[in-house]
Amino acid sequence: MTHFCPPKSSVAWWRSPADRRVRRAASASVCPSSYATQRQDVIGLPGSSHERDFLLNVGRYGWAGADAFAPAPDLLTRQRDLDWSWLTTQLYRHRLMGLGWQMLIGPWSDAGGKLPRGYALYETWYSATVHRNRLMREELRRVAAHLHQADVQVLLRRGPALIEHTYHDHGVRPMSDIDLLIRPGQEERFVAALGELGYRSGDLSADKRTIIARPAPDEVLPRLLKPTGDPLLRVLIIDASTVVSAAAPQLDTEAVFMAARATPSLAAAMMTPHHFLLDLCIHLYEESTTLVYVQRGRFQRLMQYVDVLAYLRATAVDWDAFLAECQALQLCAPAYFALGNAHRLYDQAPLPRSVLQRVAASANVPEDFLDLYGADELPEPARWDTDLEQRLFDEALPAARPRPDTP
Repeated sequence: MTHFCPPKSSVAWWRSPADRRVRRAASASVCPSSYATQRQDVIGLPGSSHERDFLLNVGRYGWAGADAFAPAPDLLTRQRDLDWSWLTTQLYRHRLMGLGWQMLIGPWSDAGGKLPRGYALYETWYSATVHRNRLMREELRRVAAHLHQADVQVLLRRGPALIEHTYHDHGVRPMSDIDLLIRPGQEERFVAALGELGYRSGDLSADKRTIIARPAPDEVLPRLLKPTGDPLLRVLIIDASTVVSAAAPQLDTEAVFMAARATPSLAAAMMTPHHFLLDLCIHLYEESTTLVYVQRGRFQRLMQYVDVLAYLRATAVDWDAFLAECQALQLCAPAYFALGNAHRLYDQAPLPRSVLQRVAASANVPEDFLDLYGADELPEPARWDTDLEQRLFDEALPAARPRPDTP
């Protein structure tokens, strides 16, 4: 497997100290050593290379598609040795349950693979995901139509757009909320329009049946909730923003709206392919490297890499426009993190090597950048002590150490 790294001369950190910020006050008190755990050799234990290969195969099925996928022969030969209890936990953690079910009843069974004893759990999860996503899709159509009448412009982000235009299957990719990008200056009209549809800001009650109002909402664009009464989707959540990232640098929202394209099937517009891909990369980078997310294990979501690669398989991206945007807005580092690690996991991915080389060369990051985290909160970023594959599937957070100073 070939790994692309920046030139050895690019040892300076990609942001100056003035650009770094503390994203959340709670993160400031977290020391990277608090993540350190002692780990025995994983060989022969649940989660050994055999199970990890199975999970990576599920991911490969997700981005390659059924027509171009066949299970690895050694997995079929040793299928009796698979620890399905561990695999089920990992499939849930990585948001791969639906994809796993479709792989099991499709190419896995076609190649002679047997269904696990608890296969009904996967089937039920898939069916529930179909139900939830269809409800959110129909709600999105209503919301988009109402916002259009209120002259509020929004763009689809991540889940809704991927399910509709990339996966074409409502059961393989779960959604927890509806992500929207709002045109700056329209925040008040957006909140008022959704209020007319029954959305409120606040906290969800323990039984997920009512919204508990906050004493003094202080967010311009709060998370908006609406109970449904549906036992499989008790509340609809709309997460909207006027920016694609809370960090700087970031995409120019106004430029993103100017280049957007209509999406008749959902009555809402979508970003251009190169903007949409950048949004995916930035989101993956933030959830994989920000301390508060690392502490929650959010970096352990293989589905985010599958999203990137599935989108590349299904969509023609203007790579010159992508690279120009990365360079102009100083977004080569998060783009390289997402694309570089996707290539580490799947070296046969639909990602032109020349593009990855150009992004890596423009990123101006250390050679070990793909294994670093905490850069925005710590004086010096921390480095994982385990490789990408192991830390994705480790039950405990891998040990980390502060990155040594570089000349």
